[in-house]
Amino acid sequence: VLFAPPNRGSSLARSLRPEGWEGGLDGWGIGSTALENLHDMLLGSKSGKELTHLACPESTESFGAFPSPSEVLVIAGDLGNLNPLLEGSSDGVVTVQETLLSTPHWRMSVSAPHMLLCRHPGAVRTT
Repeated sequence: VLFAPPNRGSSLARSLRPEGWEGGLDGWGIGSTALENLHDMLLGSKSGKELTHLACPESTESFGAFPSPSEVLVIAGDLGNLNPLLEGSSDGVVTVQETLLSTPHWRMSVSAPHMLLCRHPGAVRTT
């Protein structure tokens, strides 16, 4: 069972990439090293960077594949267009589209924000 995994990267994380900030923050005197440090503080220096560099959610690229005999359930939060930084339905952090795997899997959506997915009654009953 995977709860709202950003299997196809995270558009929210991509929006926090320092490369996208440079033009908007130059006037504030914030250099690229400071931006990198802020990015690492917000997302981490390893997995956070992976989330920002994986392709867009519409691609078939993902973080990995499960062996074919595996039965995997992906539970995604669907609160509609909650976050203006995200396109499409999301749990406020990860879009439903970003949770898809490149291998066959079961899917379930619940009406819950990202931080509360594992406590949603429907998710609890299913798992």
